[in-house]
Amino acid sequence: MRRSVVLVLLLAVRVAPALTAAFPTKPVELIVPWPAGGRTDLIGRLFAAAASKHLGQSVVVVNKPGGGGATGTVGVANAPADGHTLQVAHIGGKAMRPLSASVPYRYDSFAPVGQITASTIVLAANASRPWKNLRDLMEAAKTAASPPTYGCPFGVVPHLAVVALARHAGVDLKHLPQQGDGPSITATLGGHQDMIIASPAAVLPHVKAGTLRALATFGTERDPFLPDVATATEQGFAVVATPWTGIAAPKTTPPEALARLRQVFETVMKDPEFAAGMQKLGERIAPVVGDAFAAQWKRDHEQWEAPVKAIKKPS
Repeated sequence: MRRSVVLVLLLAVRVAPALTAAFPTKPVELIVPWPAGGRTDLIGRLFAAAASKHLGQSVVVVNKPGGGGATGTVGVANAPADGHTLQVAHIGGKAMRPLSASVPYRYDSFAPVGQITASTIVLAANASRPWKNLRDLMEAAKTAASPPTYGCPFGVVPHLAVVALARHAGVDLKHLPQQGDGPSITATLGGHQDMIIASPAAVLPHVKAGTLRALATFGTERDPFLPDVATATEQGFAVVATPWTGIAAPKTTPPEALARLRQVFETVMKDPEFAAGMQKLGERIAPVVGDAFAAQWKRDHEQWEAPVKAIKKPS
């Protein structure tokens, strides 16, 4: 009897690695915590399509908007930590939201897979507005009967960038909270707000169509997809903001599953179809994998803690 038990245990030890190596055993859900049509969603769908080719299972995008990205993020935090639920993570949800609202997670409540892109952001106005650049906007804001309006989610990098810009210029710009880039684009094109502050991926098609006019970007250098648009710094307003987007998993995802996900992630970053799709969106691939990505979360949390708390909504 004792010998039989020992044999069973030995078999279990030998079989366990084989079962783990079979990951994934079913389709993987990729949660996008924003509405369909925005930057995060578009990047997530490109990643899902490419990852499906290399993972051995389909990767299915599921949009779970709400709460400034918190609803979908909480869903991932509470999901079974088996590697079959992932999130399109971004600086707003990871580093900003836990500082600006009471949410049941921190920036380090997740396991990092990898950063896909780190891009600049663009302030763009409805093309019917008269402003050609930031100086035009600031001069108009100084004498306007009511402050010019802009839309983006509350407490994220784009919001903080415009707050810093307005303070730098000594003017008032009114923030209209939005659930994501998609709704904000709709509001700007419809004339319900003057401007949108968002990623190049969100605004570029509308800038090319002539329905939006880019006033400034917020990188350390000009965005290659908007080479004729001067940075805020070039225009005399020293404000720099470069939000990132990547993939995260539940905190206690098994190391073997996480290693496989990171391996596939690196393969996707070199996939020609994925690269072409990102270029079409106006996004630059800037991969950072594993622990180095987690270190970026920590740095962002520390950098933006004071600015976020300065604009925190009253309780």
